[in-house]
Amino acid sequence: MAATAAKKRKKLKSYASAVRGVEEKNDFFTLAKCNLKQPEHMPNGRIPNTTEAHSFFVDLKSTNATNTEVLNAINTAGIIGANVRDDLWVIEFVCKDDASVELAMNTTFTAEGKTPFVAILPRHKTNKTILIKIANMPFGQEDELRAALANHWSTLGKVIDVQPYKFPGRPWLTKRWDLLLQLPDGMKDLKAPPVFNLFGYTETLISSWNGSKKACLHCKSAGHSSSSCPVKFPKNQKVGALANPHQKIGGVGQDKNSSAEVALTSTSGSAPATTQATLATPATVEPEQATPATPATVAKPISSKVFDETQYDLSPLPPSPRILQARQREAELKARLAAQKQTRERILTTPPPQQRPDPDTPRKERKRMAKDDDPWTPSPSDLQSYTRDNNICLRCCEAGHLKEKCTNKTVRSIPITSLASSERFRPHMEKWAHARRKRGQAWRFYDSRVSGPYEPTPCTRCNQLGHIDSECTAIPKCNHCGQDHLGINCPTRERYAFEDMEE
Repeated sequence: MAATAAKKRKKLKSYASAVRGVEEKNDFFTLAKCNLKQPEHMPNGRIPNTTEAHSFFVDLKSTNATNTEVLNAINTAGIIGANVRDDLWVIEFVCKDDASVELAMNTTFTAEGKTPFVAILPRHKTNKTILIKIANMPFGQEDELRAALANHWSTLGKVIDVQPYKFPGRPWLTKRWDLLLQLPDGMKDLKAPPVFNLFGYTETLISSWNGSKKACLHCKSAGHSSSSCPVKFPKNQKVGALANPHQKIGGVGQDKNSSAEVALTSTSGSAPATTQATLATPATVEPEQATPATPATVAKPISSKVFDETQYDLSPLPPSPRILQARQREAELKARLAAQKQTRERILTTPPPQQRPDPDTPRKERKRMAKDDDPWTPSPSDLQSYTRDNNICLRCCEAGHLKEKCTNKTVRSIPITSLASSERFRPHMEKWAHARRKRGQAWRFYDSRVSGPYEPTPCTRCNQLGHIDSECTAIPKCNHCGQDHLGINCPTRERYAFEDMEE
């Protein structure tokens, strides 16, 4: 006969948790809903990739129509085949050309008395869409907050919709919002900081999406979550258990040796035991009061004779093994801390070794184009200085005037923190990078179009960036003397080694 399953042991509460009270969290926020609108033709997780050149999908779970009604509703001209995926509940319809696919995309298929459904593009033909969850949003006008969020994230892609979490039937806003962002062509992952600020607001916002870095809601910084925040949970050095550990309510963790250390044991028929803490001297002993008699026992009178300490063993009890271990750990901790202190003092007082170059050792100079591989991220102060020195407007990103004198009031000004990744400021970033490259400084900034460092296309004809020599229509410019001829034909350049070998 199989043994019965053992009952699950209830986890014991500590004293602190019992005093604190209920540990479960309230679920009131689950009542809030976010009405984020998604495009009708956006592929969901069950829409697969396909090798067909002209096709569209239909999701059978998006409608309550039967298979026969779905079949009768799809009467688009140009369909030449159908690929049924019963495991995914989708059907792929293969068309003869793009015109037939476009016609299906603009058609809403209906069945009488049923939910209408639409055509869905294959996954590989649409840009990736990411759901971004935002926390710690400020309170204010809903339209202004939505416009500020859309303006911030529009530099990284196309903002499809932005909606807050609200309680049904109430106009109240919460600190949580959702944003649907469509990435640009060719971009598969979103590379953006999870902690950011909105222009015109002082609050620090926290965002998260699939693949984003961790961010802490407690200290408002990236790199860790709230459960491991060093500000909320400072790291304390633990050295074993405490000498007097906290007892658990209802548990069996009390010190069994504590009673033995305090009281002396006595056997029946022997003299009464006295505690070590209340041992009295012969001059202070008073006669004890007799215990009242009960029907089962008879009280014996106690004589008031002088206490004789020679009849009892009054030597102190040896400490228990637990107390000995605690004392040993404490001594080891003090020794280790003293050794660490001596090591730190020795490191601070010891002068660093003097590095003297060896005259016989050849020096290795830095390569000429070593700065080409170094990344470059301009700081907000660098961007502010560059725009002020070159008289560039932060609103329309055109040179010749500053933001205060800009006449285009329909465009919002770009925050200085997101100026480097803005598409409107990109021509100035490329020009700035080209100037830094000529000066031998780091110039490769992060390019959001390729999700990597900036890779310009230099022209060997005019030595400018942005095109190749086969597309160049400018006058040739020598990279040696600056005249109107190619660098390979320059009479003032140094001869190459292979030219000397041919002669």
